[in-house]
Amino acid sequence: MPQTLVIAYDAVVDGVYRKASSYVAKNVQLQKSKKIDTETFLCKTQEGVVDTDMTVAPLEAGLKAKQGGWLETIGTLELRLYVTRQVDVSHALGSIKKYNSIGGNVEDDDDLQPMTYRHVPPSFQMAFNHDSSTLDKGTISRQHRKFDARRPGTEPWAIFRFHYRSKGS
Repeated sequence: MPQTLVIAYDAVVDGVYRKASSYVAKNVQLQKSKKIDTETFLCKTQEGVVDTDMTVAPLEAGLKAKQGGWLETIGTLELRLYVTRQVDVSHALGSIKKYNSIGGNVEDDDDLQPMTYRHVPPSFQMAFNHDSSTLDKGTISRQHRKFDARRPGTEPWAIFRFHYRSKGS
């Protein structure tokens, strides 16, 4: 049976970190069932930060697109899973933008790089429900600590990417 010390995950939606969580055991042990809670995602609004549902929306007009070998952004949902059995092995988050460094949606950020894709251009992006109640300062601080924490291992253990495209694409 595999024994683990740390299990962590990050959810990246349209090229922006939207959720992070980790579980650290006191010693290396069997982790029978840990839930990866990605039902809601963090979004910055005019009123504050909300933990809200997201829906698929048509791609906003005017977004510039680049095709190539870069990391895919808009049109991609990514789950990064980190698992380690070793003590004191970790790495920094990386250079992908966090939810609190942009506006409510990706298109609200003026200095965001153009969307990139490898093969099939996206026709959809994710939209967030802004009608949710804002989070209190303590909850926001806890979420920021999760995003700023070092990730276990030297790199993600597994990366699951989901590309949402139209059926015609």
